[in-house]
Amino acid sequence: MITMIVFWLINEIPSVEYLKLNKTETIATIVSIPIVGILFSKLLYRRMKKTEKNLYYYSVLTLGMTWVLILYSKAIILGIVRTIEIGQLELFDSIIGYSIYQLWLFLGLGIINGIIGGIFLKIDLIKNLNKIINGTQQGV
Repeated sequence: MITMIVFWLINEIPSVEYLKLNKTETIATIVSIPIVGILFSKLLYRRMKKTEKNLYYYSVLTLGMTWVLILYSKAIILGIVRTIEIGQLELFDSIIGYSIYQLWLFLGLGIINGIIGGIFLKIDLIKNLNKIINGTQQGV
């Protein structure tokens, strides 16, 4: 919800025409979000089994880095697709282009989401910490 408000404020909500023109980017974003989410949930689960300290720090770091990893996974996917389409190595150009033009936006949203969402994630982790340590939490 916060993301949509921020995108609306900076006039970056994609229209239907934009999504149709940039099908590859849209699909790459949709594919990368669950992959990154699963990766970070597994890493956070392992970390919580080892320690009970710094839950807010891990929460903020997890949410913030999720945004950056989504950006780079999208850049890699689009670089691979462009390499296949053109026949010339475009992977590094894609990563550099996304780093220059979109990294600031994703870092900003990651910081905002990490600070605000980290509070709620910490509360949820504290509630479920005994289940995580004992390994009795279902669905992980």
